[in-house]
Amino acid sequence: MASDEPAEGAVPVSEHGGGGRPGRLAGFWPRPKDLGRDLGAGLTVGLVSVAEGMAYALVAGVDPIYGLYAGSITVIVGSLFASTTLLMVTATNALALVTADKVGALGGDVDPATGMFTLTLLVGVVMTILGVLRLGSLIRFVSKEVSTGLVAAVALLILLGQYKDLVGYSSEIDGNKVRKAIDITAHIGSWNWPTVGVGVGCIVVLVLIKQTSLRSYADIVALVAGTAVVALFHLDSIETVKQIATIPTGLSSIPTPHLPDLSLVPALIPAAIAAAIVGLSEAATVGSAYPNPDGSPSDTSRDFLAQGLANVTGGIFRTMVVGGSLSRTGVNVSAGARSRWSGVYAGVLLIILIAVAGKLAELIPLCTLAAILIVIGFETLIKEIRHLIEARFVSWPHLVAAAITIVVGVFSEITTAIFTGVALSLILFTLTMSDRAKVVAWQQVPPDRWRQVEPPKSLEPGSTTVLAVSGSAYFASVYRASHALPEFHDAPGAAVILQIRGRRLYSLTGVDYLADLIKDLRKSGHLVVLADAEPDQRSLFSKTGILTEVGEQNVVWRKDIIGEAATEAVAIADRWHAAQGPGSV
Repeated sequence: MASDEPAEGAVPVSEHGGGGRPGRLAGFWPRPKDLGRDLGAGLTVGLVSVAEGMAYALVAGVDPIYGLYAGSITVIVGSLFASTTLLMVTATNALALVTADKVGALGGDVDPATGMFTLTLLVGVVMTILGVLRLGSLIRFVSKEVSTGLVAAVALLILLGQYKDLVGYSSEIDGNKVRKAIDITAHIGSWNWPTVGVGVGCIVVLVLIKQTSLRSYADIVALVAGTAVVALFHLDSIETVKQIATIPTGLSSIPTPHLPDLSLVPALIPAAIAAAIVGLSEAATVGSAYPNPDGSPSDTSRDFLAQGLANVTGGIFRTMVVGGSLSRTGVNVSAGARSRWSGVYAGVLLIILIAVAGKLAELIPLCTLAAILIVIGFETLIKEIRHLIEARFVSWPHLVAAAITIVVGVFSEITTAIFTGVALSLILFTLTMSDRAKVVAWQQVPPDRWRQVEPPKSLEPGSTTVLAVSGSAYFASVYRASHALPEFHDAPGAAVILQIRGRRLYSLTGVDYLADLIKDLRKSGHLVVLADAEPDQRSLFSKTGILTEVGEQNVVWRKDIIGEAATEAVAIADRWHAAQGPGSV
C-alpha cells in the first residue's frame, strides 16, 4: 500500500550530484515519530562502539582514542550521505589489519598515528573518486568466494593477533602471526594466569549473553564485567588501557582538525587502494543484508561516496580508516533504528560519553578487549567457513582462489592477500566468460519464429545460415568463437547472416575480427548480411570500413521485435540467391 510520507532514503544531494529539491529534502530530515527509536538505537550503537572501537584501535596498533573517534565523527558523516539508510560507517576488523600492516611498515621514524591519519585521508580520496565516477559496480568483479576468503583471513589474523593480550605474554621472535602464536603456546609457563582467567571469563560471558535477547549488549556487559573484576580484586598484574594510552576528557576529548603528513602519500597508495577495496566490499554486503526500511534500493556508488567523505573527514579529525560495518549496522537495526539519524545520534552521544566518562575507559583490561575481538573473529570465521563449504558444490577454481587468498593473508600480509584475491577473481572471470562464448545457428520456424540449433559443420552452396554468438562476446571471446565457425572456404555460393543483436565492439580486437571475417567470407564467394546491428554502432562501422565492406544494403539495423531483423535478412539472402549467376558473389 502506498504511503503519503516522503521516502526516508532521500538525501540532500541528488543522484546526479546536483542540489536537492525541496521534495527530496523532506524525506531527509528527522521525523518526530522516529526520534525515540532512533535515539535508543544511537545510544546502543554508541555504547558498543566504545568496546569495538578501542579493540580495533589495538589491532591497528594506535591509541584507543582514535578508535572512539572512528565511532563518532565518521559515523555522523557516513550516515548523512549514505544511500543505505542504516549503514554504520566506522572502524572494522579488516581495515584495522590493513592499517597495522602498512602503517607499521613505514618504520620507527614515522609516528603510527600520523601515518594512520594520512592513510585514512588517502582511502577517503580513493573511495570518493570511485563514488563520484559511479564505479560502484566494479566491486562485483571480486567473486563471493574470494571475498569470503579475505574475511576468513582477517578473522584468523584477529584470533592470532589477540592471543598475546588474552594470555598476557608477547612473543619476541620475528615472523608472522602464526609463528608468534606457536611461540606463545610453547611458553605457557610464562603466561599471566590472572589475565588468562579474566580473558577466558569474558569470552564465556560473551558467548552466554549472545544466546539471549540481550545479544546486542554482550560487548558492553563483558566490558563492564571484566573491568569490575580487575578493579574490585586489585589485579594489578593485568594490563589495562591506562598503561598504553591516556583517554582525554572534557573539551579536550572533542576531535579537532589535524593536517596529515602528505609526504607519506606515495608509500601509502597501495594500502589505500587495498583498504578501499575491503571497505567497499564490506559495505556492499551491508547494503544487501540490511535493505532500506522504505524499500528503496541502495546505490552502491553513493555508499562509496559516503564512505569516502567519512574517511576524508576522519583523516582531518584523526580517526582510523573506516568502512561499512556489518556488525555495527546489525546492532543498529536490531536496536530498532528507523532512519539515518540513528547514526548521527550514535556519533554525537559517543562524543558526549567520551567527554563525560572518558577516564573510565582507561580502567578497561586489554584481555577484555582481546576477548571481544576473539569472539567476533571466531563467529566470523565459522560463518565464512560455512560459505566456503557451500562453494565446493559450485566452483572448485573459485574455492582454490579463496584458499590461496587465505594462505597469503595469514602467512604474508592482508594487503598482499587483497591484491592477490582481486587478481585471481579477474583472471577467473576472464577465463569463465571467454569459455562461455559459443557460436550457434538460428533456424527459422515458419512463419516468423526462430529456434537455436547447432551450427552446420560447413556451408553448402545455395544455403542461408544465421549465426550468432551465445554467451559473453568481448575481445577474450573472439579467439574461441573463431574456431567454432562452419567451414566456408571449400564451396562458394552460401549466404551467411551474422546475428549481432546486443553486440557492441568495445575493442580493436573485435573490430578487426569482424572486418576480417566479412572479407574472408566474401572472398570465398559468400554473401554476408548483418542482422540486428545496433544503431549506435553505425558511426564505428562506417569509420572502420565494415559498412563499406559488407555494403549498406546488407545491414539490417536493430528491430524492436526479436527475430524480425533476421527474417528481413533472410529475404535479402533469398533475393541474392535468386539473382545469382555463375561466378557472381
